[in-house]
Amino acid sequence: MSPPGTRPRPAARKPRRAPWATSCEAAALLLLLAAVLAGPLLAPGDPAQPQGLPWSPPDGGHWLGTDVLGRDVLSRLVAGGSGLLAVALPAGLAASALGTAAGLAATRHARTARVVLRGGAGLLAVPGLLVVLVCALAFDARTAVLAGMLLVGTPLSARVVYATAAPLARAGFVQAAVVRGEGPVAIAVRELLPAVSGTVLADAGLRVVGALQLTAAVSVLGLGPQPPATDWALMIKENLPAVSLNPAAALAPALALALLATTIAVGLDLLARRLSPETGR
Repeated sequence: MSPPGTRPRPAARKPRRAPWATSCEAAALLLLLAAVLAGPLLAPGDPAQPQGLPWSPPDGGHWLGTDVLGRDVLSRLVAGGSGLLAVALPAGLAASALGTAAGLAATRHARTARVVLRGGAGLLAVPGLLVVLVCALAFDARTAVLAGMLLVGTPLSARVVYATAAPLARAGFVQAAVVRGEGPVAIAVRELLPAVSGTVLADAGLRVVGALQLTAAVSVLGLGPQPPATDWALMIKENLPAVSLNPAAALAPALALALLATTIAVGLDLLARRLSPETGR
């Protein structure tokens, strides 16, 4: 409390960000994703053909050296991210979308909330990697990762969205929509979803990163793309035995995978902060 006779100090305002800053963040993230998806077209050489001795160190002709079969590491690095992202991006977004729908639906009915939360808790008890490995024995890697994310990622998204949206279900703007006669679906889509859009966006980034990790794990365990496919996780597995001869052959794809995951998570989190009601005003 302030001493008698003194006026309370106003709360410190958070610095405002220019609208173009958010646009730049979104553009940078989209450019990175586009560059990774278009990697096979940007590779400086043929990523499948040997171009030197195996595990040669970097030189003027091969900036990152060569790999286990003498192929150019840089060419394989540029071309190797599209396959990972093509599997992880739709799997992560699908889990986030279904979880968002379930979390918003749970805010409208107590019975639905019990089903979503308790059922999700049961699914979370199953290790995601175990689900992916079992599915990979019967299906391809894409289907296995999708199944693992839907079974494990969806309940997580549902709980996050429900925790954010549940307090808003009794807010004035929602009650006004009820008085206007809008149905549960319209209220969830038109009223609650915009209010929790920041949380949904940040959670989607986490789901995509989780799908990237599962996709890489499947490839490292030998259940994903097979040689001579260009895949960052497969590059790490192939070049680990001789990492002392050319460390870049294994370290470069590992760093690229970490950079991609970090950029997606941080980029979407920054965009989510711009959309949140507390920082968006």
